[in-house]
Amino acid sequence: MGGYQPSVTDVTKAHQPSSDDNQPPKSGGGTLQRIKFYPFVLFGCYLFATIRRVAEWASTDHVAPFGIAACQVFTSALLGTCNAIL
Repeated sequence: MGGYQPSVTDVTKAHQPSSDDNQPPKSGGGTLQRIKFYPFVLFGCYLFATIRRVAEWASTDHVAPFGIAACQVFTSALLGTCNAIL
C-alpha cells in the first residue's frame, strides 16, 4: 500500500512559526487611511455656504452676491462626489 507518509521533519516544519508571523500587521491603506481627508472635504464644501450666510446676514437687502452663491452651489454639489471618491 503506497501513498504519502509524512516524515517527522515534515510535521515539525508545518508547526514552526515562520518569520512572517512575528512581524506586526501592515496597514493596508483602507478606510481609516482615506477617512483622514474627510474633514478637509467637509471644510471645503461648506466654506462657501458659510460665507454666503454671513454675506446675506451682513447685507442690507439680505441677498448674497451672485459669485458667492454660484460657488456655494458648486461646492455643495461636490460633496457627494468627494464622498464617492473617498
